[in-house]
Amino acid sequence: MGRWVDSDKIDTETALAEYQAHLEEMVAARSAELLAINKQLCKEIEERRKAEEALLANEERYRNVFENTGTATILIEPDRTISMANARALQLIGLEQGKIVGCRKLTDFVAPAHRDRIIIYHDLRMRGDPNVPQQFEFQIIDAQGRIRDVLANVQWIPENHQTIASMLDITESNKLLQERRRLAAVIDQSDAGIIIADHHGRVQYVNQAFENLSGFDRLECVGQSIEAPFFSDQDRKILKQITFTASGEDSWTGRFKNLRRDGQTYIADTRFFPVCNERGKGVNLVCFKTDVTHEVLLEKQLQQAQKMEAIGTLAGGIAHDFNNILSGILGYAEISLHRAGDNVYLKRNLNRILDGCQRAKELVKNILTFSRNNDEENEPLQIQIIVKEALKLLRASIPSTIEFKQHIQPKPIIVCARPTQIHQVVMNLCTNAAQAMQSGGGLLEVNLVNAQLTPGQCESHPGLSPGPYCCLTVRDTGEGIDPENLERIFEPYFTTKEQTGGTGLGLSVVHGIVNSIGGTISVQSTPGNGTLFTIYLPVVNDTAKSKQPARQELPKGQERILVVDDEIFILEIMTDMLNTLGYNVETANSGIEAWERFTRTPDRFDAIIADLTMPKMTGEQLAEKIRQSGGHFPMILTTGMASEAGPQENHEGPFSAILPKPVKFEDLANTLRNVLDEGPKG
Repeated sequence: MGRWVDSDKIDTETALAEYQAHLEEMVAARSAELLAINKQLCKEIEERRKAEEALLANEERYRNVFENTGTATILIEPDRTISMANARALQLIGLEQGKIVGCRKLTDFVAPAHRDRIIIYHDLRMRGDPNVPQQFEFQIIDAQGRIRDVLANVQWIPENHQTIASMLDITESNKLLQERRRLAAVIDQSDAGIIIADHHGRVQYVNQAFENLSGFDRLECVGQSIEAPFFSDQDRKILKQITFTASGEDSWTGRFKNLRRDGQTYIADTRFFPVCNERGKGVNLVCFKTDVTHEVLLEKQLQQAQKMEAIGTLAGGIAHDFNNILSGILGYAEISLHRAGDNVYLKRNLNRILDGCQRAKELVKNILTFSRNNDEENEPLQIQIIVKEALKLLRASIPSTIEFKQHIQPKPIIVCARPTQIHQVVMNLCTNAAQAMQSGGGLLEVNLVNAQLTPGQCESHPGLSPGPYCCLTVRDTGEGIDPENLERIFEPYFTTKEQTGGTGLGLSVVHGIVNSIGGTISVQSTPGNGTLFTIYLPVVNDTAKSKQPARQELPKGQERILVVDDEIFILEIMTDMLNTLGYNVETANSGIEAWERFTRTPDRFDAIIADLTMPKMTGEQLAEKIRQSGGHFPMILTTGMASEAGPQENHEGPFSAILPKPVKFEDLANTLRNVLDEGPKG
């Protein structure tokens, strides 16, 4: 029985040992499992920690990027609420973070004029519309009520339907852009041609006016250097001097000749000045060009007119003195001829003296015609008749090597002039033209036609008014005129024909004649290509006046005549002529002496003959004083400053008639008798 107990005990211990071993195995397995779980848990915890740290780092980087984008950046929720805003956005709007983030919408700050558009853009973006603009301009109103222009770039975050907007304040740049546009508009609409170049002299911009002025296309000008053909030589010289060295105080002006695209030239008032940066260094060069071609032409014409006037005044003074000398020679010769009786030898010699005096008188008349002190009354005449007569006479003297063409308008053209004037103009111009073709022959062409000048055409002919004119042109195919001589050809005594006997008076006389009858003369010539003279004369609606036949017998009289002149020689010859005609003559050597005689005996004289030019008191001043003092008798003016061929009535002023010096015996007799018979003026 004892054995059985021991056996049971053994079995129980064995079973317990096995169970214990099993439990230990289970504990070991569980412990290993727990260790593995713990290890995995620790690993996950470490990974989570690292993930959280990375997330925090990413968030920090995100915030840094958000804050330092360089633009005003905001995060916008689907309902347009601002959920984030960086410092630049706060600065742009002008509010603190707590007054914007989470409590204000973007549209609260959008200007009313742009608000609807921004809302539409946002709604379309929330719907995922791919065509909604991502970059656009609009205006906001900041906390101080100022309107700011902004350029926005908006991106959509589809995961959470947020949008992020980066805004750049472009208010100042827009102002500058507008100013530049206004400046560009002003520059482009300027009447002056403007060129803008960089400091190297390379063209960056030209305006429309310069394109119109030069004929060069604006686009082809840009990028050109200072060697471009639209720059003049003077332009290039200045540009070479100022490139790289120009400062704010530098500028250059001048009047330069420039070339157009078509090869023609124009004169431009030109100014260069630099555009400098804040350090005073020139970064651009600006060139202004104003076309003054017409003004220069007018200035030259004015200078020429003033020069001709000055020379004419001098010529008139010389002619006056010469006429006084010639008056005595002519007067004594006529008196002697009147008293020569049947002495043939004496008459022949006196007639030769008179012929010489007449030639001298014509020479003085030509000089006075140039000086334009011409008071002779012109008469209406058919200019075609005179021109045809002159050309007929000329044809016989022109060499056969010169082809002669003429076109004279058949319809009558009436101008107010004297036949001798027109004849002299045609003969002088055609003779000069023939001489220019003397060596090699050529073509001489004369045209006379009606012309109607417009206001625009009159700008090229100072002194003319719009209206009807006749146009006389004389063209030759001769050697032409050198440019340096072209401006001087109308000066008296200027000639290039000294070796062939040229006097230099022909064209100056033509110039004087044309101007004296209210016309203009111009010349165009190029060496080797001939010359063209163009004359415009005003036409009139009138008919030719008939001349009264000259008297055969010299009229005489017994009236008392006072002769006034500062030349004793003239007083003597006038006294002899008047005594020969039967008049009672007294003389005064000055206007003051004549005035004193009149005041002593106002009723003593029946007529006064007074010289125009006298010292202290002129003949005209004497006549005015006599008229104002009640003197009622005829007065005749003698003058060496008129180029008329004979006496003329005076319809203005105190004189009844005007006698040109040298005074002819016949003219003196007829004029004095006429004014005495007609009585005093008024």
